[in-house]
Amino acid sequence: MNRREAVEAVAISPHVAEIQLRDVVMYAASSSLDVAVVNGAGSIEHVIVTFTEKWNARCWRKMLQCQRCSGPAQTLRLVRGQALCSVCSPRLTGHQRFKNTKAWRDGEMYSDALLRLVLKSRTQTTRRQQRRLADRLKSRILARADCALAAALIAIDATGPDAATICQMR
Repeated sequence: MNRREAVEAVAISPHVAEIQLRDVVMYAASSSLDVAVVNGAGSIEHVIVTFTEKWNARCWRKMLQCQRCSGPAQTLRLVRGQALCSVCSPRLTGHQRFKNTKAWRDGEMYSDALLRLVLKSRTQTTRRQQRRLADRLKSRILARADCALAAALIAIDATGPDAATICQMR
């Protein structure tokens, strides 16, 4: 049995990288559904979605079925070609996205920790921690400056070692 024979209905999702129950509820009588979804890159992906039932207060209700955990969901997100529920593919908060940026990892976390230590207290232990954090921050800043300088030298066709060699020396 090929993919098209197993599918009983075809639908198009109006949302980017999401399939919502309210958009496909009219096809709930069928057991499986081929949904065309626009992914984050802008191309169309076809996902076969199945329905499941969930007890809802006084009756059983048709819901979308997650392709990873097989649990019921009202909204499925398209992740690497699979339709997943919010438990299997949670969205990051703005704070979590910020903590995953390159700028945070390259030095902002050290400056943040140093500032928190300065504002916290003035004991001897804290001063040692401040010194250690300041040294880490200084070395990160100098390493980034060396890499930027090496990239600039290569960009203007200067003779000498390449940027990777200079970055590794630091």
